[in-house]
Amino acid sequence: MRIAALYDSDLIDASVRIAERCQFDLGTLRYEYPAELVPAGETPVSHLRKLTEAGLARRFPEGATPAIRELVEHELVLIAELQYEHFFLTVHDLVQPREFRFTTTYSF
Repeated sequence: MRIAALYDSDLIDASVRIAERCQFDLGTLRYEYPAELVPAGETPVSHLRKLTEAGLARRFPEGATPAIRELVEHELVLIAELQYEHFFLTVHDLVQPREFRFTTTYSF
């Protein structure tokens, strides 16, 4: 069924005038992930790097190979370029065992 058959022509004309005034482009939309709290003196990038280094030390007690370190560095650079640090910090908080969650002193 056609719109013209459903609505009065004045309503359709008004809708067209409104639509013509609207400025919208999907390319201008950008979601911004909410900021994650980080310890005083840290930035999201430095805190994520510190957590990553601690994780590497736990996972590879004898030390990570150069190839692993190179991969980790590549990933950290990519995360920073895309500004996804806050997302990864949130995930880190969520996957920590309960007794280790939210134990860092944060400044508000």
